[in-house]
Amino acid sequence: MMKKQPKSSLITLKIGQSNNPIEKALSVISKYTDGKQAVVAFSGGMDSTLALLLTREVIPNITAVHIDWGDFTYPSIRRKVKLIAKQFSVPLHIIYGDEALKQLAHRGISCNTCTRHIKLGTIKRHYPNAIIITGANQSDSWGRGGTYFNPPFLAPLKDFTKEEEMKILKNIYGITDFHIGVHPEREGCMLRHLWMPDKDGTKTSLTAIVNKTLINLLDEKNISHYLANIKVIGNKKETKFIINVLPSLPANIKIQISQLLSQYGTVLWGEDISSLTVVINPSLDNPSGKESIKSIILGEMSNPNIELVFIRSKSDFIRLFQVVDAS
Repeated sequence: MMKKQPKSSLITLKIGQSNNPIEKALSVISKYTDGKQAVVAFSGGMDSTLALLLTREVIPNITAVHIDWGDFTYPSIRRKVKLIAKQFSVPLHIIYGDEALKQLAHRGISCNTCTRHIKLGTIKRHYPNAIIITGANQSDSWGRGGTYFNPPFLAPLKDFTKEEEMKILKNIYGITDFHIGVHPEREGCMLRHLWMPDKDGTKTSLTAIVNKTLINLLDEKNISHYLANIKVIGNKKETKFIINVLPSLPANIKIQISQLLSQYGTVLWGEDISSLTVVINPSLDNPSGKESIKSIILGEMSNPNIELVFIRSKSDFIRLFQVVDAS
């Protein structure tokens, strides 16, 4: 595969640092992809966007592979993926499918499990002989541990922090909007809002329905927001919806949304909640495990000061956690 020399000296000059990690990333990409087929796993988020653009410095005709999860993919993500591919003249391959996600929901969500075995696994099945370049970095477990190359997956951003990524995207590539979906930093698919296992498949579809209902109404009302989601929680007997929107909505809009969603279950507003009861996998019943779950939960709530009451699960059926109640 034809390559061009990395533009490390130019990038170093623009960043204004002599010891930045970009040269290392370009070197890693060049080393492990030399003479091999390679693609970039491209979600449209900040991490995968930087991985794509740096790989493009080494492999000009690199293909970006995006998975569209149907009902679980935000329209804003679809738009952003196509916009970036067009702006930087990157070939884009979109893979469609959502059945694997529905199977994952049986035991509750786990974004790491989904990334490893479903998202990257799907790309691997389509490109069985390719090096798959990811955006793993210091903000996730893949970046903090392991090596750059775990065949067939390559993580050239392993040493990067989010702050470094933002600076590079802004100063070099002119990208200043780091939003994806409806979250200040990350969003991913709508299924991440399912905070309970879904044995019969009903809550999985419901998660997409209520979240699309919320987003569509906000768009219709032309209400700007930087956080908007509905968490689906509960147990066998009752389903509840926690609505998180920032900035906070006017009272009349909240009433309208509550009326739309009340047909599906009990409606709660995140800003009014003071406590969540969380059942966790036995393996996570330790300080670090609880801190990790706390970060996942509070990072996507409109009220970040909610108290979490942890209960150890009697079995390991739940992959990570289940929010069974709110007050």
